[in-house]
Amino acid sequence: EFLRLRKTVDMMSAWAVHVACFGVVIRSCVRSGTRSFAAASCGRDRLCVVDAHNLCYRLHHGLPALSGPSGEPVHVVMGFCNKVLQLWKTFPDHRMAVVFDHGRSDFRNMLLPTYKAKRSAMPFALSQQMDIVREACRSFGLPAISQPGFEADDIIATCVANARAELFAAVAVISTDKDLLQLVTPPGADTNVTIFEDRKKLL
Repeated sequence: EFLRLRKTVDMMSAWAVHVACFGVVIRSCVRSGTRSFAAASCGRDRLCVVDAHNLCYRLHHGLPALSGPSGEPVHVVMGFCNKVLQLWKTFPDHRMAVVFDHGRSDFRNMLLPTYKAKRSAMPFALSQQMDIVREACRSFGLPAISQPGFEADDIIATCVANARAELFAAVAVISTDKDLLQLVTPPGADTNVTIFEDRKKLL
């Protein structure tokens, strides 16, 4: 039992180093996160982080199906582009970055091989559109951030941690994932971290 625990600790330590190195990449992406069309210098930086897969799943199930000229589904892409424009209006003085899942979570699956084993695969009509959503991010000038072996939650938490370390004034996370509520800061914190539920326009 001791050897098993020791192996787990060693593995987690290795992943901690990986996360620390990855944080350098995230810090660069956060710093280069595109401001909205109306953004201007307003003192301390602010950041808006979009949970792309969370948003795209909701768009897929919430919007009527639309097809492009060749019959390919496009409703998620259209909804995503509209949402980015809405968020720019809601957070006009924030930098913005979009975070994507990148397959399985390696360190979680090493700790628990059955982690999310029963989760259904992404609907085909949605998976067809994810590369176009990433292309839309590039067209908007937005960083599209992902990292093999990590989930979007891990990357979002890293973005928030780096923004807090650099004393950003505020971070708004766009997601309905309740697990991310642990990132919210109490009133009076140096960096005001909030979760914005865009469907209800609630922080």
